[in-house]
Amino acid sequence: MNLRTLVPLAAATLLASGTAAAQSADSTPAEPRYANSFVVQVNGNPVIGLWHRVSPSVEAGLEMSARRSTSSTDLTGNTGQSLRFTSVSVGPAVKLFTAPAGALRPYVYGSAGVSFVRNRSESHNSSGDPDVYEQKGHAFDGSLALGLEWHPVERVSIGGHAGVLGSWGTGTVKYVVSDGTVDTNDSVAGTFNSGVRVQFYF
Repeated sequence: MNLRTLVPLAAATLLASGTAAAQSADSTPAEPRYANSFVVQVNGNPVIGLWHRVSPSVEAGLEMSARRSTSSTDLTGNTGQSLRFTSVSVGPAVKLFTAPAGALRPYVYGSAGVSFVRNRSESHNSSGDPDVYEQKGHAFDGSLALGLEWHPVERVSIGGHAGVLGSWGTGTVKYVVSDGTVDTNDSVAGTFNSGVRVQFYF
């Protein structure tokens, strides 16, 4: 093989290998570029959170959930009932991604935190006499779940997770009319679903 044939062949080989390398690099998902994010849970129990990417496969965050509800029922005569419920929880959380960066990323989610609950119930009997009790307390919570995150665009992801949770708490129930107080201890274990979570990266 003479020099005139060898030089174009070598150049073509180098060009082809460079093109293949570029195609291989293009097919490999790039690591996310934005280290911080803001999370909003749009259904279920409302949640907001701030997250930081510790590494390409680990994110750590601080999340807070707050819920308040009131209801009242008027029955016949003087009877009726009103309810008011308030809860606030806050704590750290972590996500461990089990696949490289891409449009779809499965992850393991874990959280721990403390929650505060206050509940008031007031009812009236047929004579119109009130029966009021107030419950307040705090609990320590933990959860472990599996989830999936979808990135339709670079700065936004949509996802959710489901798993198991546990809670242990103490509190008091006060019967306002009789001025009686009862201490309570509760523990709960079960399954949960996070609802749809939207994460905005910046």
